[in-house]
Order: sequence, then C-alpha cells, then structure tokens
Amino acid sequence: MKSKTILTNLVLLATSTMLIACSNNNSSINEKSSPTTEQTSNVDSIENFIKNNKDRINSYRDNYYDSGMSSQNLKLQREAEKKNEQIYLTANDVDPRLTKLKVELGEYNHDTKRLEVKVTNNYSEDIIGINDNTKESNELRAGFTIKGYFMERTGIKLAGTIMSVQFMDSIKSGETVTLNILMPYYEADRISGKQDYANAEMDSKYKLMDVDNESRLVYPNNDQGQLGMNAMSNYSNIFTETRLVFNEYPKEAYITDEEIVEYYNMMKD
Repeated sequence: MKSKTILTNLVLLATSTMLIACSNNNSSINEKSSPTTEQTSNVDSIENFIKNNKDRINSYRDNYYDSGMSSQNLKLQREAEKKNEQIYLTANDVDPRLTKLKVELGEYNHDTKRLEVKVTNNYSEDIIGINDNTKESNELRAGFTIKGYFMERTGIKLAGTIMSVQFMDSIKSGETVTLNILMPYYEADRISGKQDYANAEMDSKYKLMDVDNESRLVYPNNDQGQLGMNAMSNYSNIFTETRLVFNEYPKEAYITDEEIVEYYNMMKD
C-alpha cells in the first residue's frame, strides 16, 4: 500500500512538471510572436492614419518640396555647431529628390547692376510660378535662395542668406530660363520709386524677397561704401537652396505618404 501511494505521488509530480513545462513553452511562443503582432498593428495603424488624413498629408508634402532643402541643411548646420565643427553646405547635401532644379550663377553686368542666373527644370513636371499658383497652399512660392559664408567672420562660419528669389512664371519640364536679377541694393531704390535700373521685362520674371530685411547687396565689390557683408565678393562657398511647387508631383521625385508621416512625425501630433 505504501509503495502504491509513492507511485501515485510520482505520477502526479510528473504530470504537474509536464503541465508547467507546457505552460512555459506556450508563454515562450507567445513572447516570440509578440513583435510580429506589434509590427502588424503598427502597419495597420499607419495605413489607417494615412487613409484618414489624405488632405493633411498632401499639405505636408507640399511643404516638404517647398522647405525640405532648407530645413535639412539647417539640421546639418546645427549638428555641426553642437560638435563645434566647421562645415560648408552645398546644394547636394539633402534628399536628392529635392535637387533637380539647377541654378547656375552667371556674369554680373556693371551697367545694369544685374546678376544673370540660369535655372533649369530637370523634373518631369512643371514648376509652378506665382502667376499660375492656384493650389490651396498658394502661400508657398517656388524659387531659390543664394547662400554663402562671410569670409571676414571669425570662428565657426554659418551659411548666411545673400538673396532670395521667387519665380513669377512657371518653368516647364526640361526648360531653362534666364533671370537678370537686380541687386538688392538697387532693388530697394527701384521699389522706393527710383527708375535708374528698372527694366519692366526683366523685373516681371521674378520677385526679390525681403529686400529691406536682407543685406542690400552690391555686386561684385563694395563700391558703395556699404558694410562688408553687402558685397558678394566677400562670401565663399556660395550655394543655392531651391523651393519647389508642383501641380502634379513628379513620379521620379515622389515623396510617399509613409515618408511624409515619418518625416514630420505626424502620428504624434
């Protein structure tokens, strides 16, 4: 009888051990499968967010084409500042999908006080100028900003704005246009009524931004007794940042919904 009791206890012990082992195995399986479940949940969550926020995402996409190059360059510059490092930005340090509008600085005409700039649209879609901008987000303005590093500054040099230009007319896919830009110093005079260097045809193709706030630039040297920062010859490593406005997004440079949501961290807003 005693041996029978011992045998019964051993059987119960073995059964309990097996049940515990099975329970642990099931728990282990559940733990291993949880990342997949979470991943699937995240995908579903993003898809639902995109489905319910199409207009908002499109608005952010427009903003990305407009200011993405500027904000990405600013991020690079701030990271370098934190490390106390000198960097010289170029037009090619950002998302390459934002760099297909090529801006070439040409010759300066001393007689007209204008800088020749050639702009080529290498996108498969037209870039929309102010005159043709009918989008809801028409406060966005296609154009470019010329930046450079003021050589007389001591210590870490930051990229500064030399001049910023908006396109009045659209630039067709594959088209090259030539702008003859009146230097800000003389543009300020023109705005105030002086017509010495005004040219209706040339002036109708672009709009110079922030003439009163930015340096009133004299190019190529300081021939008007202005501050050193007002002479373009005092800047080095000159580059351009472009701003893009499309009616139809170019397929070769399309920013997906998922990319926009992630870039702007929209799901945490």
